[in-house]
Amino acid sequence: MGWAVGAAARALRFGAIRIQTRQSTTSVMFHFEKHPISTEQDATELAKRYTEREQDLLRAALLTALQERKKNNGVTSILSPEETRALFAFNAIPFIGFGFLDNMIMILAGEYIDQQLGTLLCLSTMAAAAIGNIISDVAGVGLAHYVEAIVVRFGVRQPVLTAEQLESNKARWTTNAARAFGLTVGCIIGMFPLLFYDEKEKKISSEKSIDRFQMSGQYFVTYVEDLEQDPFDATDFVERVVWRITQGADTISDPLHLKEKLEEEIASLQMLCDQFSGKINVLEQQLDVDKRDYCNRLQQLHELNSDAIEKVKQLDQTMQNVSTAVVHLGDQLESVDGPRTRASEALALITHFDQFLSDQPLSSAIFTDPDKLLESADLIQKLYSISQELSKEKYAYVQARIAHRYEEIERLLIDEFVRSQRDEKKMAEVAKILAEFKGYGSCVDRYVEFLHATSFHRDRGDVFAEALHLCRNAKPKIEAIFPNPMAVIQKLVTSIFNGKLKETVYATLRDHREVGDQEGYLISLAEMYTSTKKLCTELEVLHVSPDPSFLIDLTRAIFERYLNSYPKDELDYLNAQSSIILARFYESKKHQKRAITSGGLQELRRDVTIRFLSADDFGGETFLAEDVAISILQETKNAFNRTQLFCNKMDVSRQAEKVLDVLLAKLVTEHLDYAVELALAGITLSEPKTEPPAYFFTFVPQNTAIVLLCAKQFEDSIWPLIKNTSVEQTCSKKWTSSLRGLENKINTGMDRHLNAIQGYTKFVLTSTQKKVDFIPDDDHMQIQVSQACQTILRFLKTQTSAMERGCDGANLKVVQVELAQRLYKTILAHIQNFTYNSAGAMLLLCDLNEYKKCISSWRCGRDASAPFDKLHSLANLLMVLPDNLSEAARSPTLADVDRSLISSFIQLRDDFKKNKNMSLLIF
Repeated sequence: MGWAVGAAARALRFGAIRIQTRQSTTSVMFHFEKHPISTEQDATELAKRYTEREQDLLRAALLTALQERKKNNGVTSILSPEETRALFAFNAIPFIGFGFLDNMIMILAGEYIDQQLGTLLCLSTMAAAAIGNIISDVAGVGLAHYVEAIVVRFGVRQPVLTAEQLESNKARWTTNAARAFGLTVGCIIGMFPLLFYDEKEKKISSEKSIDRFQMSGQYFVTYVEDLEQDPFDATDFVERVVWRITQGADTISDPLHLKEKLEEEIASLQMLCDQFSGKINVLEQQLDVDKRDYCNRLQQLHELNSDAIEKVKQLDQTMQNVSTAVVHLGDQLESVDGPRTRASEALALITHFDQFLSDQPLSSAIFTDPDKLLESADLIQKLYSISQELSKEKYAYVQARIAHRYEEIERLLIDEFVRSQRDEKKMAEVAKILAEFKGYGSCVDRYVEFLHATSFHRDRGDVFAEALHLCRNAKPKIEAIFPNPMAVIQKLVTSIFNGKLKETVYATLRDHREVGDQEGYLISLAEMYTSTKKLCTELEVLHVSPDPSFLIDLTRAIFERYLNSYPKDELDYLNAQSSIILARFYESKKHQKRAITSGGLQELRRDVTIRFLSADDFGGETFLAEDVAISILQETKNAFNRTQLFCNKMDVSRQAEKVLDVLLAKLVTEHLDYAVELALAGITLSEPKTEPPAYFFTFVPQNTAIVLLCAKQFEDSIWPLIKNTSVEQTCSKKWTSSLRGLENKINTGMDRHLNAIQGYTKFVLTSTQKKVDFIPDDDHMQIQVSQACQTILRFLKTQTSAMERGCDGANLKVVQVELAQRLYKTILAHIQNFTYNSAGAMLLLCDLNEYKKCISSWRCGRDASAPFDKLHSLANLLMVLPDNLSEAARSPTLADVDRSLISSFIQLRDDFKKNKNMSLLIF
């Protein structure tokens, strides 16, 4: 309701003007006050304003006032306090009523318009308040008479005052103050309707109005959507309007109703058109006004800019004239003052030189006054330079005296510089004079020593951080003190590198050397070298030297002796640390490492030993440990990082090759290759009579994991160092050869283990199944899986489980397919050793069916079980009737089977020799 307060303020401003125009007694009083009677016409106009009764009363009052005036001898008294209060009340009370009615009507009307019509007509709150003010003003015209009548009824009368009293300043101020007070109080009271308005209800009412407006304007929204379609089709638009009117009906039942609705739609469209036309006109007018204002403003700015440019040209010309005159004047002054100054300085030098020529002590104040040390230093420096050019034979005495005084003043200047360590301004003055003396270097040394003493602490912080902090803080001070700051900064940095940094590096590395801590030595060397390079990078940002090799030479001077011996130190440590890691591992396994050599004779000896003696499988221990591999790889990774840090570009690749050789020797050869050899030694080569353990399948995934870690390091750490270098091909060949040799040994172990599985399967079949087992006499015997088949199935289940855990992906598929092929050959050879009747063939088919189920459950699936499908079809030839044998031999499943194999299976039937037709079938 903020607009109501503003409206009340407007009522305060305009209420009095509105009341002044009303025909009332108050209006007449206003006429008396503002328009005194000066002519007979004024009096006539005033008399006409009164009724006949009022004219009689006024006539009597005028006579009474005239008598009182005569009685008082023409003296008019001033306003008394009672008259002042009566005048104030007479003017204030009517205005209270006027302000009350004006503000109340305006608030009520404005609130109603804002809530009811504001949303529908899109009126702002201030527009609603303005309309309410119009209504209040119109209502005030008719209500003014009743307010005055009520005031008179309550007995409020104007005090009887003379014209002099009414025209007095006190009466005028009292009247105006009373009206303003009454109007203010009335407007404040008239704001009481605000107490009964609820903002929440107003919001709800506004929302309801909006909803009603939206409901009534939904067709307009629909029109806008339809009319904004591109391209617009009038026929299609009319059809949509008709469809909405008829609500989608197929036929028109009431044409008159449709006509009326269409006329309403046309009227709505016309109203929408008028609204948009009005808005367009308003916007176009506003655009024209804004465009005109913008053009005017742009023209004004252009004129101002032109004036400014012209003034700048004038100012520039004036400045050029003034500067030319000033330069000319300066040249004239310099031409006059220069010779005078030089002559004056020459006279002073001659005068003081004359003192040194005499045998008397120096009496000049410039040499005896301590406060004039800088002046005397400047003078003695010039005298010393002049004396050195004189003949030593003739002026030896003078030169000695000047030199003595020169050294004395130089010493005093250095002492003064040291005493002023906290006063940079004083130090700068002294340093400027000392720069011309031979002892300037000593002054710089003293200042550098002072910085060292106040910056480095024996038991605090990092020396590299302190050095950087010192340089950052000292650089601006040096630039402010010394006339040639770059040389001083270089001397400071040199003293830091050759002093504190070198001392720290030597002490730290010497301690590691003395205790034999090679690992700590290399780690500390890398850390300090890295910190030094980082410090150099930060100092380059500070521009401590114009020479780009300045910091490089300082760093090389500190670390050169260590960098030269680094390659050998790194390889010695890496070999020793890797051997320690491997020794600890084998010691934890309580294993005495064997000497395993390679070669044809050694492998033949090993194979013979395994064939005739029992293989040593070490209880399933693979002697592989991923944590061992990670430890060695971490050491080599650190070595590669240090190699890249310490070695130059020419030596990095060669050192990386040597580190790679250590990695291949220690991890691949001494750990992986050794474990492979032990695993191969644990696989029997003869036909085992007990189940061979599946330890080799446990070895394979461990080996694969370690090889993957090695490959990851080769790609991340080794390859970037050797890429596009002379050793790239050599290193790649070594790496590939090592992995290929390891892979070949694993393949050999896998082949041997598959042979062991095949051999044990053959042993079970030959040791448990006899010829009589497949020619049973009892035709009513129970058909079931043989004991040999059950044993083999349990064995295969154990082996395949270990195989699936040890191999994955394509490797698993290849191994399982190979094992299936070997089992197929073993079982086929075993079947061909027996003769079968129909019952024995059923037993064989039962075993083959179980073999097929077992192999079909493997992950390789159909690729492994396909041979057993053919074997099942071949075994089926052993049990079919002789008459159906020819048809069975030509079944689709045997289409790609060798005919000789089919013939050999037919010959395994126990009735083969008795049936001549079978012989004919074979041949």
